[in-house]
Amino acid sequence: MVKEGVCCSEEVRAMEKRVLLETLAGQISQDLIQFSSKLAIIKSNPDRKTLLEHAYGSKLLAKILISYNAIRSPIAKWMGFSKENYVGHCAFRGLVSYSEGQPYGPRVNYIYDRGVHSGYVPVSLRKVYWFICFNSSSPGVEYKDQDVRVRLGYKVFEQGIPNRVNYEDKGDKRTLDDIRQSQVKRNMVGEESYARYSYAYPIQPKKDTNN
Repeated sequence: MVKEGVCCSEEVRAMEKRVLLETLAGQISQDLIQFSSKLAIIKSNPDRKTLLEHAYGSKLLAKILISYNAIRSPIAKWMGFSKENYVGHCAFRGLVSYSEGQPYGPRVNYIYDRGVHSGYVPVSLRKVYWFICFNSSSPGVEYKDQDVRVRLGYKVFEQGIPNRVNYEDKGDKRTLDDIRQSQVKRNMVGEESYARYSYAYPIQPKKDTNN
């Protein structure tokens, strides 16, 4: 089943992290921004600001703190998230760029199959975010190579049923150009692509022992 279109009662908006950061950075003085800063200690203050102490010793008060490390980050621990556990499904996701403009318009597209949930969501006039989430008994291997990620994501998309998919790289030599010639070219790869392979974990805050 394919669901597409814009629901009259709901609105979906996508935002690139890079664009968000550049927009925020453009509104404040550059000397107030610190990138790639490894945090050692995070504390809350009564004035609703957050005290950050970096690994190299400097301290600052922050109103906004952005982290991309999700549940493995010091921020997640500070918020009380429990240790991650594998819950039985994996995902490939990526961002596609079309120099001549993406062909989908303002539509969110979802595709459902037995044990597979995939889709593609326009981010802007030129970029599309895509994802494929599927059941798997084990996390498998986390591949670092971009070409391998895209090939394996395409393989899951192409074969469909997850219990028939061996998503490990078995020497598939197809290049991204080969995949771009396929029927799902505009769904997956486009002219430029970035893919990421990730595991899914439950995120549960620690229980309040005072209640």
